[in-house]
Amino acid sequence: MKEFLSREKISYQEKDVGSDQQAAREMVKRSGQMGVPVTILADQVIVGFNQPALRNAIALLRSSQTSSPTLKLGAQVAEAERILSQQNKPIRTGVVLGRVRPDSLAARAGLQEGDIIIRLNGKAIHNIDNLLTGLQAVVSLKVENSDLAFWRDDREIEGHLPVQFS
Repeated sequence: MKEFLSREKISYQEKDVGSDQQAAREMVKRSGQMGVPVTILADQVIVGFNQPALRNAIALLRSSQTSSPTLKLGAQVAEAERILSQQNKPIRTGVVLGRVRPDSLAARAGLQEGDIIIRLNGKAIHNIDNLLTGLQAVVSLKVENSDLAFWRDDREIEGHLPVQFS
């Protein structure tokens, strides 16, 4: 699989589900599989080495990368579950923000380092993939001032991403 993706010039992130319990849970949740190779590409679950499905996902990935611009949040992000468990804090799903760049979309939305994004336009954000998909939807659907919900100091805050399309 790695050889195939490299040959197609597709960047990937490998997760060892044998030692990473969160990755194992995510794999089972998304694919229903526990013992075969699972690849998630262009938000499609591919079980085993199904070349037609892989080629279709690669085509979708490439068309989405070239056909629409991306929306950059302007902040470092990480899986909240992983970060909170490392800090021995109560587990919460979402995407935790690291450094927020001044004048970035995140800064203009009032987001701060340590905030945990949990919803974007009414859709739950459980991980970075969800956030990227949500940001892509904002662009493709041209959603201005997208609704945003995040946790800060143990309370939920609702706000907006100040996105403007001309």
